[in-house]
Amino acid sequence: MTFCRTSLKSVSLVFLVVLISLMAFSAPAHAGIPNILIKVSDTTAPSGAQGSIIAIYLDNLVDTVAAFNLWLQLDVPDIMTLDTLLDTTGTLCGGWDIVRGTSISGTNRDLNIFGLAHYLASPGGIAPQQGGLLIKVLANVMDIPDTTTRRTVNVLVQTDFKDHFSLSRPDGTSIPWIQENRPDTNCYLCEGWIGDVCVNWVHVTFGPCDSTSIDTIQVAVLDTAHVKVYDGSLTVLETPSYTCGNIDGDAGQNVDISDLIFLVEYMFGSGPAPDPFLSGDVNCDGTVDISDVIAMVDYMFGVGAAICPNNCM
Repeated sequence: MTFCRTSLKSVSLVFLVVLISLMAFSAPAHAGIPNILIKVSDTTAPSGAQGSIIAIYLDNLVDTVAAFNLWLQLDVPDIMTLDTLLDTTGTLCGGWDIVRGTSISGTNRDLNIFGLAHYLASPGGIAPQQGGLLIKVLANVMDIPDTTTRRTVNVLVQTDFKDHFSLSRPDGTSIPWIQENRPDTNCYLCEGWIGDVCVNWVHVTFGPCDSTSIDTIQVAVLDTAHVKVYDGSLTVLETPSYTCGNIDGDAGQNVDISDLIFLVEYMFGSGPAPDPFLSGDVNCDGTVDISDVIAMVDYMFGVGAAICPNNCM
């Protein structure tokens, strides 16, 4: 059998399409996904709240993380501070030998977090995983009046300094920083001339140069193709116009047995609904139902937890 040019071209084109399709299907499942992803959560808190949690999440799809260093900075100085006490309960670094936080500025408007899985024993660390809670940072919110218009503070992860942004493998090598060849210009100043000939060249860092040379050096740069960092925020909520638990809406804003009776009559009788409706959401789950009646009964008779934590904010 013989093929003409057109037939061979068609066969080649079909082969190329099939080859590209096979390559696409054989690519790793996480192709295009960064190997390291750090995300600071966006959260809210009422004015004056102490110990509000800002969660930091980690994806490490390839490498085990045996140590890390993160430096958080606040872009607004008069909304909240960051506590140097860290919460590792239920986090990826729970049980590590060293997890500590310090404020480099001394103002608690920044937080430098350092974690080391094992100080003397086998390195260990966080095995490759996705979506894990790395650490919980505690924020102390200042008393912000409702008239304040700017109510959000951004929590920024500082990645410009190698001394304060790092994740290390068990063997101590860096994950986010890689070596690249860069040109390096050397500047020389002549301190002794004999005619047009320099007899004493001195290498200088700044200032005018009589001569230059360019070398190639290795420098550490952030691997932005495989490392992604997302900043977070905390927004201070305005004071609600009602008191959670004051279901009958009495002028004194008191939470008492009359509120329980009001809620029972609404749930099981023909009584009116709470006004506003969410004042009856005493367990803060976003709705008003039988679970709120149970929470009120437990609270009233001293067998349950307090209702309406932070006024359900």
